[in-house]
Amino acid sequence: MTKYVCKFITNEEKDTWENIVKNSSISGFQQSFNWANIKKQTNNVCHRIGLYCDEKLIGGGLVYEYKVKNWKVLHCPEGPIIDYTNINQMAEILKVIKSISAKDPIITTFKIEPRLKEFPKELSKIFRKSNNHHLPNNTIVIDLTQPFEEIENEMKSKFKYNVRLAKKKGLIANHYINPNKNIINEFYEIYKLTAKRNNFKLKSIKIFELIAKEMEENCIITTISLEDKAVSAAFNIGYGNRLTYYFGASDNNYRNYMPNNLLQFSIIEWAKSNKYKAYDLWGISPKNSNNHEWSGFTKFKKQIQQKELNLVGAHDLALNSEYDEYLKYYRQLGS
Repeated sequence: MTKYVCKFITNEEKDTWENIVKNSSISGFQQSFNWANIKKQTNNVCHRIGLYCDEKLIGGGLVYEYKVKNWKVLHCPEGPIIDYTNINQMAEILKVIKSISAKDPIITTFKIEPRLKEFPKELSKIFRKSNNHHLPNNTIVIDLTQPFEEIENEMKSKFKYNVRLAKKKGLIANHYINPNKNIINEFYEIYKLTAKRNNFKLKSIKIFELIAKEMEENCIITTISLEDKAVSAAFNIGYGNRLTYYFGASDNNYRNYMPNNLLQFSIIEWAKSNKYKAYDLWGISPKNSNNHEWSGFTKFKKQIQQKELNLVGAHDLALNSEYDEYLKYYRQLGS
């Protein structure tokens, strides 16, 4: 039987880990060392758990601690990266989680959020679907490996008409890799308008500056401008083969110019020309939920593509007195 062991990933293993993440279909940028640096600077402890076979790093997960009222959660976004059909691999991850939680009695939950379409039946015996998801369960991911003509054919005719209208009105797209503070400020001014209009909590500009600083060339801001004035913008993260539409913003005074249509069209063109294989629109409302808070922009995103990617979402393991029994259960299955 193949023997696996977990230990903490060292700084010297960064490149090996990044390659594992970039080549994983169930993970993404939130498992990168750079993202861990962002979390550390926003007061989140990070445990870099590596899964090894014959001394070779083959998977694992970056697990973050965060506090909820009087307790803590261990959270592995877009992970852990393991073979979910192999019970022994998860068992080794759980041993480390047990050792971490044993040192801090207020750690009560281990939350995982791999980008899986189906959750393994064996894991469902101990993990429960969470009511608190940190990442979008439902999204639209555009396949950029297909010819651009086929991508365009998926778009609604109204969407393409508005793209042509935006160009006719003189709107221009610009893409900024590793954006400087001036570009971030330009994005943030529009973002403030969007937050006020849609009544959501405004994030500090320092968060965007921190992401840009740590993600470096993996941070891309796209702006749509009219006579040098930015009227729509996207704050994107490119990692591995996937570009993610992380934040969007627009000035409602220019909505009749259709800048958001040109914004998305231009991002798709740019991403494909820069060899990305997928563009993730990062969240839509669940099916049959017309009153969902995301319904408005879901309708817009579905003008770009109708095909959805529905993921299993977050699953929680309660770290209680039955935890030892869980580990025994896994060892028995793997024996």
